[in-house]
Amino acid sequence: FKPLAYTATESKTVGVCACKATKNAPFCDGTHNTLTPPATTAALEYAAPEFKEYKVIALEQLANNCYKISVEMGEMTPDKVLDGRGSHFLVAVNDPVRHGKTHQRPYTPYMCYGQDDRFTFAVKHYPGGQVTTAMSRLRIGDYLSMAGPIVACNHDMDKVKRYGLIAGGSGVTPMLNLIYYHVKMCEEKGTPMPEMVLMYSNHTLGDVILKAELDALAAKYPTFKVYYSLTSPAPEDADSGCLGKIDKALMEQHLPAVEDSTFICWCGPPAMNNAISAAVKDLGYTCTHEFS
Repeated sequence: FKPLAYTATESKTVGVCACKATKNAPFCDGTHNTLTPPATTAALEYAAPEFKEYKVIALEQLANNCYKISVEMGEMTPDKVLDGRGSHFLVAVNDPVRHGKTHQRPYTPYMCYGQDDRFTFAVKHYPGGQVTTAMSRLRIGDYLSMAGPIVACNHDMDKVKRYGLIAGGSGVTPMLNLIYYHVKMCEEKGTPMPEMVLMYSNHTLGDVILKAELDALAAKYPTFKVYYSLTSPAPEDADSGCLGKIDKALMEQHLPAVEDSTFICWCGPPAMNNAISAAVKDLGYTCTHEFS
């Protein structure tokens, strides 16, 4: 894949962005979130990251059409994968019918602490989805074409003391990226684990992916708490102790207090993202980011 180059013709404050809300890709004026994009005083030239091949070394089927795909670290390093900013990779697959046509989608990886030889994606297969269909057919030893990592958000980590994380389905992976970054800092540098609250929404308890990992993290780190939310609970979920649909009242009850040092981010289906975005604004949070 040949990198594309974009050049801004005027000097202004811009940020490079890959979110769906960007109307002038890859340049973003920041109006879709409240983060301050990096400033520039000269024309900005942006070259898309080079696509490279990463070998698939582990596969695991998770709940209901979700797959856990681990690839060799290759030229990456743990510090690049876990940068505390939820950075993602662009995954490219060839169109099975149209020769020379490719499809790309962003996916956020995470790394379990101590597994420095690999990084992992949790991917939900959507019927008819070109990229997710191709990824669901991967086998150990296959190669995945990816470019990145690409920084997703530019919050000031030195100022953040509390995190409120809200996820729906496979949207939990950007949250795991942030969580495992702080686990790494805690274990390697002795940095205190910040207060982190994850509100994680699914249809049923059986749809929850990576629950064992999340529960283990909550058991080990007292400042990390996870609340499971079910929107269409099955009869067997009646005594699970899970929350109902995430709304403004539940967010106000469980998320960290509204302060300048509190960072709120979320990732889920479009309808959920819209509802969370409105609730976050109503509650008065100012340091926020939506992963798309």
